[in-house]
Amino acid sequence: MDVVIDSANLNRGAEGDSNTHLHQLPCSIDHNGSAEADVYFNPKPTQPTPEQPDPQTIEASFRGRELVGIKAEIPKGHSVYIVEKATMEFPRQRVRIEGLGEDEVADEEMETKSVWLAKKKASSINVWGHGLEPSRHSDKTIKAMDWIQVSNLIHGANF
Repeated sequence: MDVVIDSANLNRGAEGDSNTHLHQLPCSIDHNGSAEADVYFNPKPTQPTPEQPDPQTIEASFRGRELVGIKAEIPKGHSVYIVEKATMEFPRQRVRIEGLGEDEVADEEMETKSVWLAKKKASSINVWGHGLEPSRHSDKTIKAMDWIQVSNLIHGANF
């Protein structure tokens, strides 16, 4: 099955909101959809200590568990979207092969494709760990953001 990304929806339907923050929690929650996270989940900056006079972490608790988080920087020129998977019907495409003519597919014949619909644009991503700061060397989300920057340097992208 083909997968389609609804790129028109990236700019039209996925409105940017300076208060839309994604939180990657170190647990599984059996729920898909919106939640009143602002009411029940209140991250706060980590308080300075003599050992860490300027901490770059945030703290919160979720269901009684202590969480420590860091902000994963979204590379310049890139965006992060909250997407939803859906299926849609598309007309089956006719295939023209040189010398063989057109494929024998009726015009009304449809095919189902998976589509990723952009629902919202996020302004930041916070990555959380259980009681400890997520490692910049092992956390996959942080490494992915770093890799985009490395790739831009290698390939000379100017963002």
